[in-house]
Amino acid sequence: KLVVEKVDGQFDRINTQHVENFGNALAKIEEALQKVVSRADKAEAAGRDMSAARAAVTAAQTAISVARDSVAAQAAKTYAINVTTEEALRSAVEAAKQALRTDLTAVQTAVKTAREAVRTAVTTLAQIPNINRVEAEVSSSATTEAATPTANASGSTEANVNVETAN
Repeated sequence: KLVVEKVDGQFDRINTQHVENFGNALAKIEEALQKVVSRADKAEAAGRDMSAARAAVTAAQTAISVARDSVAAQAAKTYAINVTTEEALRSAVEAAKQALRTDLTAVQTAVKTAREAVRTAVTTLAQIPNINRVEAEVSSSATTEAATPTANASGSTEANVNVETAN
């Protein structure tokens, strides 16, 4: 009886740990998607056609939402070991273990699908012509003069860098 309770507790800990890991992975995936959205917004403001990238972002958001729902459903699940007889003990533990494994694999697949959808959105954004120039134009116009090249006595060019430190 103590062994069964210990195994039951281990199943709960395993489930909790995996749910936490999946949640952390989804948070990172969402961060990456936010960067894609931000970059797409800048490119769209510069006049680029972002329809393909927006469609990929929408698909990624849907996949993330499905994965979040899957993780939430998994967090609510418990794996009780129903023992009727001593002889049925092994099969009951094995059935609970298999159910846990199957459910965690399904959640993992949902998280992987969300990751792939974000990867597709990043790839779609990268395929837009001159997308990196848009980023350079936006960032160069937003920053102030940080470095000015000057020629030294030997004729080579150096950069005088103005660095301000905040105390």
